[in-house]
Amino acid sequence: MTTLPQTVLLLDELAATYRVELAEGDAERWHRQLGRFHIDDVTAALDALQASPAQFMPTVGAFTDEVRQHVRRNGPTEPEPCAICDGTRWREGQSVTDGSIVYETVRPCEFCSPELLEAARAKVAETRKRSRGVNRDTLLPYRLGEKLAEAREGLRDITEPKSAAGGGA
Repeated sequence: MTTLPQTVLLLDELAATYRVELAEGDAERWHRQLGRFHIDDVTAALDALQASPAQFMPTVGAFTDEVRQHVRRNGPTEPEPCAICDGTRWREGQSVTDGSIVYETVRPCEFCSPELLEAARAKVAETRKRSRGVNRDTLLPYRLGEKLAEAREGLRDITEPKSAAGGGA
């Protein structure tokens, strides 16, 4: 699949070929159309356009049609598996130890799915931001021993006065 930086390079080459100035947001608009195609198919369509250039730079729709025609003529390019994640789009993260338990974590591959990695990082940042306002002393798991001792003390207070009062009469 074509990444946003690859789309920017493609647009720069098109702009240089047709001597046009690109507008703000053009790269994102072109990427939305070309991101689903393999970069080899996109560059082959670019090479075909540059071999017989038209008078004006093609629109994103016209260029996308050129890519589709290339794919129909030659078949889609099969992506090579990523050397980092072997095509799974996930890679090993940090090992986290909790007592005697070791948790193996995974994270999105920054080469195959940078959008997913950014979304995961944003989610972690949001979770950390939310957890900053939590008073950890009021959370039961952090004070379980203390809470059990308070409960035992409360039970003792309830049961002992009755037995002491009954025994003294």
